Order: sequence, then C-alpha cells, then structure tokens
Amino acid sequence: MKTHYAILMLGTLLAWMVEINPCVAQRSFHIYAPSRSTEELLVISARADEDDVELVISARVPLGFAGATICRHPDKAVLYVAPPQTRWAAGKSITSGAIVRLDDAGACREIDPVTFKHGYAYMSVDRTGEFLLGSNYHDGQIDVYRLHRNGLIDEHVAMVDEGRRNAHCVLTSPNNRFLYVPYVKQTNALFQYTFNSGTGQVLAMKPKDAGPPVGTGPRHIAYHPSLPIVYFSNEQHVGVSVYDQKPAGQLIFKQLCDVVPKDRSKDGLSASDIVITPDARFVFSAIRGRRQKFDRLAGYEVRDGGTLRFLGLTATDGTPWGISLSPNGDYLLVSCFEGESLLAYRIESDGSLGRVGRVELPKYISDLVTY
Repeated sequence: MKTHYAILMLGTLLAWMVEINPCVAQRSFHIYAPSRSTEELLVISARADEDDVELVISARVPLGFAGATICRHPDKAVLYVAPPQTRWAAGKSITSGAIVRLDDAGACREIDPVTFKHGYAYMSVDRTGEFLLGSNYHDGQIDVYRLHRNGLIDEHVAMVDEGRRNAHCVLTSPNNRFLYVPYVKQTNALFQYTFNSGTGQVLAMKPKDAGPPVGTGPRHIAYHPSLPIVYFSNEQHVGVSVYDQKPAGQLIFKQLCDVVPKDRSKDGLSASDIVITPDARFVFSAIRGRRQKFDRLAGYEVRDGGTLRFLGLTATDGTPWGISLSPNGDYLLVSCFEGESLLAYRIESDGSLGRVGRVELPKYISDLVTY
C-alpha cells in the first residue's frame, strides 16, 4: 500500500513538473544583438519572474564584420546578420554577412559566412520561410534570395532598384502576397508591390507609390495580425501612420497618430522601430531625441477598426533604436544606441510599460531579435 502511495505521489510530482516546466521555459528566452563596434553577435539570456527580467550576456560570438542588421527564420533556428553598408576593395563590392545556426537551447551552434549583394538597413524572411529579403538604405535597392530547406542561402533571385535613396524596411504581408518598402527623409515614399511566393519575383502595383502625407517619412512596418491594416513608424513626423489595405494590396491612408505636443519642436526628433503585440491590443514605437534629450517609447491602444489611440510616453536610458517583443509578447526589449544598454519593460494590461530589466551593451547596437 505504501509503495502504491509512493508511486502515486511520484507520478503527481512528475506531472506537476511537466506542467510547470513549459511555463518556466516560456518565460526564459534569448535576445540576439549584432554589435558594430566590437564586430560580435551578443547573445543575451533573459529570465523573467513576477518582479523583473534578469538579463545576462551569455555569449559574445565573433563575426569578423560590423554587423548591424539581424532577422530570424520563422520556422528554423537560424539567424541572418548583415552590415549596413557595402564595402569596396580593389574596385569590387564586398558585403560580408553571416548565417548563424542555433542549437535547441538557443546557443550559437555554427556560423556560415555569406556574401550579400548590398549592405542592409533591414532584413526579413517571407512567410513561407523560402526567401530572405534585404533593403539597402544608402542606394535604395531591394534584394531577394532563395533559401535552402536548411535555411542557408541558395541564390539571388530578384532585385528592385527604384533609383531612390533611403529605403528603410522590407516586409511581406501576413498572406505573403504583398510587399511594402517605406522610404524616409526627402524621398518620403511608400512603394507597394506584389510578391510571388513561388519565384520571389517582385512587381510594382498601380500606383507604385501609396503617397504618404508630406513630411511623414515612413520607416518601419507592423501588420495587424487579423485585419487588413498596416502601421508605419514615421521617422520625420515622429508618430505612427495607419493604412487600410485593399484586397488587391494597395494602401489607403487612414490615420496619422501624433505623439509630440503641437507646442513642442520636432527639431532633432525622429522615430525608429515599431511593433504590435500578438493579441493586437497595443502598438509601440520608439522616438530618438538626441538634440532635445527626448528619448521615449510611445504606446498606442489598437481600437476597433485598427485605428490607434495614443496612450503616453515612457523614458529610456538613451536613444531607443531597435525594439522587439519577447516570444510570448509579455515584454518589450529596447536597444539604446548611444546609451550602452538593453532595457526590458513589462507590458501591463492597460498598455503602460514598467521597466523590469537592464544590461550594459557596447555602443551603436541597433537591431534585436528574440528566440
């Protein structure tokens, strides 16, 4: 009888451990940040509890180039890292990058060097996981690479060159049929294309330019997960623009959500990254306020129909550049470009942000991904 009771208790304990372990694993994750200044990929381990998020640099992986841009494969434990600019040597362009393969624990298992056509301000993988896309800021090209089943690059299959500078992002729509490329500063354009998920080919829509309002400077993209709504952080206007997406893919301007009071100068202010929570309740963008010391995170509530209501601003340690969500969407991670830090914020039920973690990083880190 005692033996039966002991076995029963052991089974209960094991069941409890199995039940609780996924929760523990879900609240522990990794953050990957390429460093321009040290030419490394920093791996930051994050462990969250009820009160804070412990952030620790667990590895510094040499890259051999000034990595700035990073993205991850949606289905495989693979990261893609690129420099922001093309390097010239002996009259030839050489853009060294890396493909980083992770093990089951999130550690860097293998690094494969790769040569890209250009340097990139932004990279993404399409929704099928079969194509890698990159946008070149300085000269404006968009490149598409076919990927092998293992996530490695197969071949360069397409390039779009509109003859415009300042292309800042490239990201396929949730249905993988459309592709939008925002251009900041004097270009101030929002080019729209159809995307062929079988071949990787990109074709311009009519009209090619969605015509963003003058002076907005759309920079980065966030898609509503269930509505045909697209959000853009506005580098020059600082707030966020909301667009309806027509069935054929064309974008129609819907709302401009301001975050800076009308009586405050926007001189020296510019927006950077943008994210939307998985439940589509909140949008967050970052404001860089170097000359005004107005470095902030802006929060927005997503209302019915996809429009936004500005919630408020949260101060950061330094210039907020890259922002990313934890895998379960509970935390917002922020790289402070000149503040030498990575910050973690808990996203509260009302959309407010509570700072719960910090770790020092090298200067000039812009992009982050989590896994």
